[in-house]
This record gives sequence, C-alpha cells and structure tokens, in this order.
Amino acid sequence: MIKQVRISDELITYIIDLVEATRKHPHVRLGGSPRAMISLLLTSKANALIEGRDYIIPDDIKFVAKPVLRHRIILKPEAEFEGITPDQVIDNVLQKTPVPTPGV
Repeated sequence: MIKQVRISDELITYIIDLVEATRKHPHVRLGGSPRAMISLLLTSKANALIEGRDYIIPDDIKFVAKPVLRHRIILKPEAEFEGITPDQVIDNVLQKTPVPTPGV
C-alpha cells in the first residue's frame, strides 16, 4: 500500500536538501545518511496514508523530520556543551531549507 503513495520530484529533492543540510550545519559533527533520506521518504509516505492521501505534501515531511532525524545526527561537543539539541538543529534546517512550490 505504501508503494502507491506518490511523491513529486521536487519533494524528493526537498528530502535530499534537508538531509544534506544536516551534514553542513555548523553544530553537527555527523549528519544524516542516505538511509536517513530513505527513512524520511518512507515515514512521509506513511504519514500521508494516515492522513488519507495517496500523495505526499511538504507538511508530511516536516511532521516526521524530528522523529526520523534526531537520532541520526551527532552534534559537535561544543554544541552539546552550549545546550543545543538535535531538535533545535532540525528546526533550523527546516526553517532554512526552501520548501518547493507545487507545479514549479
């Protein structure tokens, strides 16, 4: 059933951009991997199904980003010392990564 959930090329690129942004974030020592991208895709599909849709929207990706990514990124020690959390990094990545516009 999950295989039937559609995703646009723009949203696939969005997932890639989000995970790559975790790798480039100044507080992150080790960012998300290709497996993190796959998990983000599959959980976004599952969320779309739960919401009664057969297609993914950006809000599906945003909704699952923290539970999927928080344990897949390792912060730099100095960031942890400053009290920065993985959730804060993910929030920052979500804010800074442009959301694709449908049909563009």
